[in-house]
Amino acid sequence: MKEVYNILPENDHYACMIDLYGRANRLDKALAFMKTIPIEHDATIMGAFLNACRVNKNVELAREAEEILLRIEGDNGSRYVQLANIYAADGNWAEIRRIRKEMRGKVKKFAGCSWVFVEWS
Repeated sequence: MKEVYNILPENDHYACMIDLYGRANRLDKALAFMKTIPIEHDATIMGAFLNACRVNKNVELAREAEEILLRIEGDNGSRYVQLANIYAADGNWAEIRRIRKEMRGKVKKFAGCSWVFVEWS
């Protein structure tokens, strides 16, 4: 991107690479790639890495990513669900209870709303 098109990668580009490594079962490459990223890891990058940990069933690295991700985006309920799913797949019910307890009071739920546009003739 840089050499041929003179385009500097942004957070979304880095997150896509981490996601690709994760889906290819190359969590080691994703971790090594993350160490080379010259910008601060944001929620997009850490969310992609957490998903790569889920795909590769690596609970230890997911726990490390959890600390960073919840510090960045602790009010996003989907991150807690993502973590709970990782721990559920591992059968770690104590961690699921901890995540749900931590989620209480931090995440605000909003009522769902759907719109349907009907064109009357």
